[in-house]
This record gives sequence, structure tokens and C-alpha cells, in this order.
Amino acid sequence: MLGNGIILSDHPAGKINSKIRSLIYLNDSTFLAGGADGIVEISETGQKSFISDLDVNKMILDDEVIYIAANTGLFKSDLSGNYKIIELPENNVKTVALDKLGNIWIGTNSSGVFVLKKEGGIFPFVLDRTDSKSKTILGIICDQSGDMWISTMNGVYQILLKEEGENDFSINHFGKAEGLITLECNQNALFEDNDNFIWVGTSEGLVRINPSMNDDLFRFRKPEMIITGVRLFMEDFDYSAFDNLIDDETGVPQSITLPYNKNHLTFDFIGINLKDPQGVKYEYRLLGAEEFWSPLTSDNYATYSFISHGEYDFEVRAINASGNWSEISRMHIIILPPFWLTWWFIMLIIAGGIIILILIFRARIKVITQKQENERLEFKNRLLFLEQQSLNASMNRHFIFNSLNSIQYFINSSNKLAANKYLTSFAKLIRKNLDSSQANNFIVTLKEELERIELYLSLEKMRFEGKFDYVTDIDDDIETDAIEIPSMILQPFVENSIIHGVLPVERKGLIQLKIYMEFDFLVFEVIDDGIGIDESLALKKNRKTDDNHESMGMEITNRRIDLLRKLTGENLMIIGPFQINNEECKSLGTKVIIKIFVPKSDIE
Repeated sequence: MLGNGIILSDHPAGKINSKIRSLIYLNDSTFLAGGADGIVEISETGQKSFISDLDVNKMILDDEVIYIAANTGLFKSDLSGNYKIIELPENNVKTVALDKLGNIWIGTNSSGVFVLKKEGGIFPFVLDRTDSKSKTILGIICDQSGDMWISTMNGVYQILLKEEGENDFSINHFGKAEGLITLECNQNALFEDNDNFIWVGTSEGLVRINPSMNDDLFRFRKPEMIITGVRLFMEDFDYSAFDNLIDDETGVPQSITLPYNKNHLTFDFIGINLKDPQGVKYEYRLLGAEEFWSPLTSDNYATYSFISHGEYDFEVRAINASGNWSEISRMHIIILPPFWLTWWFIMLIIAGGIIILILIFRARIKVITQKQENERLEFKNRLLFLEQQSLNASMNRHFIFNSLNSIQYFINSSNKLAANKYLTSFAKLIRKNLDSSQANNFIVTLKEELERIELYLSLEKMRFEGKFDYVTDIDDDIETDAIEIPSMILQPFVENSIIHGVLPVERKGLIQLKIYMEFDFLVFEVIDDGIGIDESLALKKNRKTDDNHESMGMEITNRRIDLLRKLTGENLMIIGPFQINNEECKSLGTKVIIKIFVPKSDIE
């Protein structure tokens, strides 16, 4: 019987021979039947072809638009049978439905659900990211309360659209745990009766779902999360063998300290959810080694291999099918560093290294000190030798011979006064030179050195009577008996001025000895108004003279100064000798400057 009580055998619909999968009413007397051979329009007066070239799975009517789910795509048709395809990511469309907001829900064979928005645009709707069978959509309906029901190869999904106009929804999944005899559903075998029960045709029979029992099925309490143990290298071990803090209720460590080589750990845990224990999933992390939670997993253990030394917190939590999260359970893990990374071992290595460096440094200092001492002794010996040479140079055979000749001359000429004076001065000079040679390191006072120079100049002046005068100019601030200088350091320069400076000139010459302080230096200036350096060098080339004693005296003095610098660290400098010229570049004589560093304590 059909609609108004017409017997189907008497109705034109009774003459349809093809497989029919979907029916929609256009009005009380006319409906469309879709199947493998297309769509047929049937009324009381007969039947006619509406669309003949589509393999139809499902049809729905929205106002005056017909949406057709076919094996070749989703089509949109008007009431006259003119249709066009709607482009989708997949063309094998199994079902189609209209929701309470006017959106079209489209179920495909392998790409899941797509929603054609009323205002335009097609968007995918994901049911379950973890199970690929949920992408095979077999049926979609909208119940009287506005919720969407979707049958798949992975059971039935209820989509609860909470607020009109908002993308706010939740999903309930009906599987075997919720009463389905199998997860495999039949195509478009999904129906809501007048009592709001949902009927589902499955491959193993018919199932009725009562949505009013959803609270009992899906509103679980949050799981209770418990860490049940920890294993070393996948094996149980005695917690008491290591420092630990045991939870009295579970007997599992809340904290445990392990050596560096016990670092392959497996944590066991469970989330207790009595209604659906298989629906519980876990995520975990090891703070100190990682920051983010692991992907959701059904495994109730986690393994970490070769954990580095340090402090860690293992955290785990569970979620049930209702999306309720458990509290986080924690275990504190301390992996001790190996002994070679402990602070005491590092400090021991550092201390040992410092001791070795100190020993090396001391040995090196000892070697350097010994070397310096050897050099100092060598310099001292060389200095003594040079001092002796300097003494010999100051008492050279020419000077002694000439001095004795002068004494003889004064005696022969019956000038007893001059002879006595000369002989007395000569004896004093010899004694001064001998005293200087016996002084400590040949260091004498400035007063003693000046007395010796004075004796030398007076003897030379008497010997070369009428050839030169000399002047000694000493600053009043200088305490000559408080300042010490190397002995016999001035005589070679004074002797040079006499022999090579003033004696070659026909006029009477002048030798000046100036002594003054300049900063921390005692300065000696030996100045003569003789022939100058250029003419003296020219004379040496033109005549052969025995000047070896003069040149040796200067050379010995220079070497003495170099050795004194190395031996005592004092600053001794010789500037010159250099020629003094007038504005017309004519020689006015020669000057040499000797600078000796004198500490302030010596002056004071």
C-alpha cells in the first residue's frame, strides 16, 4: 500500500524493475525513485524518466533543489531534471543529508565527510584521526533535535551541534563497547523513528540506539592515573638498593637516585576507567630531557634509553573517550654523574694541574734564575777584567813614562818645587787608581772620582805646560760624597779631550767638566775647544801614531757600561763624542755626555 492506501501492485511504481536505493516526495502524489538506472518520477498517472545516466545512492530535497549522491559524484538538480556536478575531492559519494542550519553533509567512500555550507564553500569534517575506517561513510541523517548521525565502517558517530551558527560540537562514537554487534554498517541503513530511536543496519543485524542513554555511555569520570613501577633495562629491581622515597600506598618510588650506568628506564602506569578501559589513552614526557608531551598512545609503559646524568621528572596523564583528563602523576629521577664529572674529581684534577703548573713554573724559574746567576757571575768576571783593563789603560806605559820623564826634567832643571809637586801628585794618582781597583765592584763616591780626575788633569797640565787649562763646574745641590758611580769612568773621555782635542792646536786650549742632575740622572759633560772630530780623524790618517791606549780606553769604558747595565740594571748612557760647530759649520771643539741613573735615596 502506498501513501493514500493505493495497492503497490495497482500503482505505476509496481512496474519499476531496477534496484531502488532512495526515495523523495515532491508532493502527496508524486515522488522520485533513484537507483542503479538513474531517477524515475512516479505519480498516480504513471512513471517517466527524470535522470537516466546516474548510479544513485541517496537523494535529498532542499526547497526546489535536489542533491544527488552518486558513484560518480555529488550532483545538484532542479525539478525539471537539469543537473550539474559539484566538485569534491572524491567523486564516489555514498550518502548526503541536510542539517538544521541548511548545510549539506556529504559522505564519501574513502575521504570521509565534507560539509557544503549554506553560504558557500566546502569543508572537510574529521570524525576520528586515529582510524582510517571512519573515512568510509555509509549513511548520514539529521535527527529531530538537530544532531547528525553518521554510519561508517568503524561504527556510528553522533555529532552534537551545540550552538546554532557556531562551529561548536562534540562527538560520541558508538562501537562494540557501546553495544554495536559489529562496526561494519550497511549503506544508508540509518533511520530515526517517531520515538527518537536511531536504527542502524549492520552486516550482522539490526541495532537500535537510544540517545537518551548517552550520559551513562559517555559521561565518564576522569581516569585515575597511577604509576605502577619502574624497571631497569626492562627488568624489575629492588628499589631499596638505591636512595629513594617510597609511596606508602603504591609501594612505588616517588623519587629515586640511580648511578650513571643505571640509566635505561621503563616506567609502567595505568589510567583506571572502569566503564571503558580500552578507551583510555596516555601521553607522557620526561621533563629535563623533553618539554612536549608524547603523542597519545594506548601503551601503558614508556621507555627512555641512556639518560644523561641530571635530575628529571617523569610525568604521565590519561584521557578517556569523553575527553576527560586525569591528574598528572610524577616520579622524580636523579641520575648521578660518573666520578670523572663530579665536582670533587674536577677540583682534584684542577688542583693537580695547578700543582704541576706550579712545579713546572718553579723549575723554569729555577733554570732561569740559575742562568741569570751564571750570566751575572760571567758579567761580573768580565767586569772585573774590564775594570783591571781600565786601570791598566788609565796607567798606560806612555803616561807613566812621560810622567817620569817630566819629573826627571824638573829635577835636571833644578826645579825642585815643581818636581816635588809633580811627584806628589803622581804618587797620589797612583794610590787613587789602586784604591779604586780595590773598591767593591769598582764603585766609588763621586767625590773620590773627582779627586782622581783632578789629580790626572793637574799632572797633564804640568806635563804639557801652557797647552790647556781646565775647569770643573759642579752644581751646588750635588752631594759628592753621597753619590756612588763606577770608578775611572771619566778618565778615558778627559784623556781623549787632551790628546786628540787641545794638544794638536797651537793656542792654549780649555777643557770643561760640568756635573749636574737632570731628573734622576747624574750628567757629566766633558767639553774641549780643540780641533774637533773631523780634523782629528784627518790627522790620524795622515800620520802614524800609537793611539792604541786611547782607543782601548774608550772601548773598555763602553763595554764596562754595557756590563753594568746587565749586571745591576742601572741606566748608563754615553752620548757622543760629537763635534760642536758654530753657525758657519766650523768646529768649536768636542763634547761627550755621560748619564748615570742615581736613585733619589742616594741623593737624599
